Amino acid sequence: SSFDPELTSDLGDYLSNPSLLPNQWQDIDNTVFVEKDNTFSLTFGLGTRYKMNGDFDFFIEARYQYFFSDRIDGIDIPTDVYASNKFNDTLIYFSVGGVFHLSKFRQ
Repeated sequence: SSFDPELTSDLGDYLSNPSLLPNQWQDIDNTVFVEKDNTFSLTFGLGTRYKMNGDFDFFIEARYQYFFSDRIDGIDIPTDVYASNKFNDTLIYFSVGGVFHLSKFRQ
C-alpha cells in the first residue's frame, strides 16, 4: 500500500506553532510523519451478489484492511508516551452497488 499523508489546520502552520496540535503530538519530529511511503497490508472481505434481472446485479461487501505500519494516518506516537497507540493502523469499509451487464449491446 502506498500512502502520502497530509496534516493541515485552519488555525495556522503546525510546524511553526506545534501548540496547535494536541499535547501528545507536539513533538513533531518524533510523532508527525507527512512523507510519501509504502507498506504491506492484508485485506479481508466478505460480500454477496444478487442477480436482480437479466442485465443487473446488486452487491454488498465489507472489507477490513490491516496495515503493517502506524504511519498511514501521518501520526505515530511512541507507545511510552501514549499507551493506546500500540497498534498499527486499520481500515474498515462497506460497499453497496450495482453491476450492469452490457451483453445485450453485443446482439
